Amino acid sequence: MEKDIYLDFLKSISSKDIDEVYKIFDSSENGLKNSQINTNEKKYGKNIINFSKKLLILDCLKKSFFNFFNLLLFFIAIISYFIDGKNFTENKMMSFFMIIFLLLGGGIRFFQELKSNLRAKNLFSKIESEIFVRREGKILKIQSKDLLVGDIVILSVGDKVCGDIRLIKNKVLVSQSAITGESKIINKTSDKLFSKNSTYSNLDNIIYAGSNILSGNGEGIILSVGENTLYGKLLKILQLPKKDYNKTFDSFIFTLIKFIIIFILISFLINGILKKEWLNSFILGISIAIGLTPEFFPIVINACLTKGSIQMEKKATIIKNINALEKFGSMDILCVDKTGTLTKDEISLEYYMDILGNESKEVLDFAFLNSYYSENKNYLDKSILKLLEIPSQKKYFKTLIDSNKKIDEISFDYTRKFTTVIVKNNNEKYILVKGNVKNIFKKCSYIKYKNTIKKIDNEKDEENIYSVIDEVLEDGMKVLAVAYKKIDENFSIEDEKDLILVGYLVFFNPPKESASLSIENLKKLNINIKVLTGDQEKTTYSICKRLNIKPLNLISGLELSKLNKESLKNVIEKYNIFTDLTPNQKTEIIDILHSQKHTVGFLGDGLNDLGALKNSSVGISVDSAVEEVKNISDVILLKNDLNILEQGILEGRKAFININKYIKITFSSNFGNIFSMVIASIFLPFQPLTAVQFLLLNLIYDLLCFTLPWDNIDEDVSFFPQKISSKNLESFMIYFGIISSVFDIVTFLFLYYFLCPKICGDLFINLSNDLQDKFIGLFHTGWFLVSLWTQTLIIQLLKSKDISKNSKFSFGILILNIIGLIIFSCFVYSPIVEYIGFTSLPIWYFIFLSFIIISYIFVVNKFKIFYIKKYNGLYN
Repeated sequence: MEKDIYLDFLKSISSKDIDEVYKIFDSSENGLKNSQINTNEKKYGKNIINFSKKLLILDCLKKSFFNFFNLLLFFIAIISYFIDGKNFTENKMMSFFMIIFLLLGGGIRFFQELKSNLRAKNLFSKIESEIFVRREGKILKIQSKDLLVGDIVILSVGDKVCGDIRLIKNKVLVSQSAITGESKIINKTSDKLFSKNSTYSNLDNIIYAGSNILSGNGEGIILSVGENTLYGKLLKILQLPKKDYNKTFDSFIFTLIKFIIIFILISFLINGILKKEWLNSFILGISIAIGLTPEFFPIVINACLTKGSIQMEKKATIIKNINALEKFGSMDILCVDKTGTLTKDEISLEYYMDILGNESKEVLDFAFLNSYYSENKNYLDKSILKLLEIPSQKKYFKTLIDSNKKIDEISFDYTRKFTTVIVKNNNEKYILVKGNVKNIFKKCSYIKYKNTIKKIDNEKDEENIYSVIDEVLEDGMKVLAVAYKKIDENFSIEDEKDLILVGYLVFFNPPKESASLSIENLKKLNINIKVLTGDQEKTTYSICKRLNIKPLNLISGLELSKLNKESLKNVIEKYNIFTDLTPNQKTEIIDILHSQKHTVGFLGDGLNDLGALKNSSVGISVDSAVEEVKNISDVILLKNDLNILEQGILEGRKAFININKYIKITFSSNFGNIFSMVIASIFLPFQPLTAVQFLLLNLIYDLLCFTLPWDNIDEDVSFFPQKISSKNLESFMIYFGIISSVFDIVTFLFLYYFLCPKICGDLFINLSNDLQDKFIGLFHTGWFLVSLWTQTLIIQLLKSKDISKNSKFSFGILILNIIGLIIFSCFVYSPIVEYIGFTSLPIWYFIFLSFIIISYIFVVNKFKIFYIKKYNGLYN
């Protein structure tokens, strides 16, 4: 893995003596001198993160309009505007509509991209505050933006840290879950470190910007500020462009362009070289380009995605980037950060037990009184005191408080590592002690079990005591010991001896209620779960076991850092639990999974997840995530119910499959039409359809395709990740396109040799110019209707495997499309059709049309069975 320069810097600082650190930053225990302030500001920078104010509009315009499809559409529109002078009005109208389609499709994406990219503004102000520093031996209150490298900062409970710090005095408890991903509260010390294998998580004398001081007081020297802090480096990720691993649609466009070029070359060969009709050849080439190009391509796709997004909004899920819904459908790996996503970002009291592991009410009572009367309550005390919020327990503990009055207290310190509270119950006084197991055990001379007090046999009893709690510790839990002693009137710290050990308190960072069921549902959807966390191995293993995530293979960030590139790829593919990761390692794992052709989602909630969220195919955050993470995420789950992930994936797969239907069916229909057109150009003395008529045909077809977002999908397909691939597109286009062309050629023969001569009086070559125009109008109208019906009905024929009880065929949409077809068929009898080269057909023509439609339905259904057997599905 890549070397982390900033981690190496922090490791170097953490291993030095305080005097060496002072020397590096031109500081001292009295803080910076006034003369040094300007020098350090110029050398190390200000405590500000300057997000670029570059306008995002140009970037959004580029992504929304400058793609291969839009460039193709624009090129066709411009060329068609300047050709065929006698139909100049038609061509102007055609070019106008094509530009409108381009602007409409690009405009939808532009506003979506602009909305989701207007972020990263004033984010650093979230940790701005007033802080105390020592400069020239004096304590000063300054704004955090004025903090400098080398400043000596005074830390106390409740402070939010505003720069990366090396602790130089005392010890403090901090929460840094939003930065490193650790769920536990960290004990920070001023001692220098000697380990060379440290990560961000276990640099125990380094406190990061954005962390919270939960307990204790201390002093530290500022190592870095602003953009140079770990917090700043994480936030800068917000300005980097999100990687787009999905080039699927580009591959479709390249396939489309390839067929356009092939057909145009064939057209030039037939009409230009053989017939010497270069102008007609060029005009036919434009018609081919228009006929093959689905002008509503981006609009229909966005309609499918938008409909899915609206459905998810109803389920308390915000899809910030509608393109993310499509990636939801193709996602085959979901990477999750444990802290805050699978688990609650809090500690809960799990067990209260005697020395042999049995539940003990006495242990709970003693611990409760100790926490209740402690002046400096920490996060574990608050967890215990939540018992007062339980209605059935509230009365009991209120009575317990009333019958046990506080007399005195000896607060927690890092030498003793426990808290002592003295209470009076009736006329008797007790000291109640709660804290570190080893430290309390050293103070105990007795153990209590089932009302029997026994003197401790140090060797034997210590072994038995640790055998009880070792299993709990292995399960990733935190254990405190509880002891007591009856005392006389006078009490001092020297009396903290000869205590009676009564039992233990066990605390745990619990999984979210919905997490286990969510994991099971995701497995059923064939989603591979990988855990990427900054937490330690034991804690992560315990959580995964509780959530039924089988730890098939587990590896730490330190072990990953020692692997070469090939070994790293193999490990990341095979392993499913990664612990002690740095933010950069999370991002690199995501990138490697992408390089191995996976579509990767990442679910996280801390600043240490920003890089992974940015580089994932779909970044997902939860309701409790920090604001910066919500800004960068594609999807936000508003409820603490991870089961809605399953619904999001299903909606994504539905949108994905319907998009795939549209692309493959539309491309194959257009291919059939153009193939028929090229074949006809060999024998016909005119074009089967003009460019503007092709545009109208595509427009009506695409309007009817707007029902696709509401279409059902076959249930068996939704259980697997969907991959839109151009791999089988060509075979699909040719297979079903040729079938369409066979019926087109039958229609050509019917129109050219029967219907048109019957109405006009003779074959085309024997007619006058006026009658030839009428002949052409009848031919255009007849083939237009056949193409409209076959091209639209094939959506219904190919959108599902079959029309049976095992297939969710949408009869409502079928009826709606048929009604639309009937309405548009009547369009050829309106007065305006003559402006686009159509004319009225005799009623008996519809007998032929009915025959073609019925035959077409029968043949397509038969060939569909062969195709499914050969390619193992319609849309693989």
